[in-house]
Amino acid sequence: MSKILIITSSGIMAPQIMAFYKKAFDSLGHKTFVLDILKVEKDYREKGISVWIKKVGDIKDFNPDFALSYGYTGMIRTNDGVLLRQLGIPLALLHYDCPFFELEDDFKKEFIENSGYYYHFIWDREFLNDFSRIKIKNLYPIMLAADEKIFSPVKRRCYSHDVTFLGSISNSERARRERRKKNFPIINRFIDVAIEIKLKSVELGINQICSELVEIPRFKALKSVFATEVYYKKIYQAIHLEGSGKFRKRILSSLDPSLLTVFSSETWGKRINFLPNTDYQEGLKVFKESKINLNITSLQLEESINNRIFDVFASGGFLLTDFKEDLKLVLPDYEDIVYFSTKDLKEKIRFYLSNKKKREDIIERMQEAILDKHTYKERAKYLLKIVNKEWKQTVKKLIENA
Repeated sequence: MSKILIITSSGIMAPQIMAFYKKAFDSLGHKTFVLDILKVEKDYREKGISVWIKKVGDIKDFNPDFALSYGYTGMIRTNDGVLLRQLGIPLALLHYDCPFFELEDDFKKEFIENSGYYYHFIWDREFLNDFSRIKIKNLYPIMLAADEKIFSPVKRRCYSHDVTFLGSISNSERARRERRKKNFPIINRFIDVAIEIKLKSVELGINQICSELVEIPRFKALKSVFATEVYYKKIYQAIHLEGSGKFRKRILSSLDPSLLTVFSSETWGKRINFLPNTDYQEGLKVFKESKINLNITSLQLEESINNRIFDVFASGGFLLTDFKEDLKLVLPDYEDIVYFSTKDLKEKIRFYLSNKKKREDIIERMQEAILDKHTYKERAKYLLKIVNKEWKQTVKKLIENA
């Protein structure tokens, strides 16, 4: 049995994912202790340093084998360094976003100088490969998953929607204005061109687009920064923040609005049926009540797949998605649900709306595959095996060097 400190904070999916991991560890017979950073910080502002002193005492009493955080939320600074390392607690970081976006210089220095204390689980293999180039060690691939408890059998049901998209659609123009204030003209031009190419090319990833653009004479000055920290923070992140909303709007606007329901806080066009965005549990109901759910991957995923793919099929819904390499690792016959262009998507929508039996057969196959190998319980087993093994080696080295 292991004892795991679960560190939670804010975010859209982050709190839900950490709750899934806690349930997974608990169901496997391990002990967990939750450190809610937002609550501790709120209490600290109201009551002072005694809040943190008590919380550190609680952590010491629990004596965890390791801590788990979403991204860098577990990197709790003190006057002398990083809290968990000072307590002798290794940290596993779940990077279900691009790990470069929030990487700060002091974190990078800490990871390099004290590598044995940190284990990075990264959802996209392209990010993992590029992260390894900056001398950070202990990098492992990990995908998202489904919670076993949301699985719902495919059965006769009444549908409320034909084609549904549920997800964030960011304000692209606001992001563009902010971006143009901060960057050099050549970077702004590069970002504009990359986004325009992506809007016309569903099948291309951003790194593929950018790797080809830096070979063009007018952008060759940027070649030296491609796939580096500067690239991911100044260029790639801007493309994601600005382009993801545009990309989703472009796909959705190409479809028959009479068939489409969009759950979003932002609206556009007059004929699309817009409904307010939902929370996670309500979203699962929407997935089941829709004949077809659409996945339009945000632009910060190169090879990996997002939680919507796992959640839709697990909850008993049907889904069409743009192609990502990791689909090959998760879903049998993934070709049945993939679109490579708006034309392809329209044809698949027409086909599946009139073929209920085909949809149900696919849902059953996908559910079986996900339940077999892609639940958070399986992810928790994988993570435990790696951290426990590697930390034993670190402790051995620390003792030898003492």
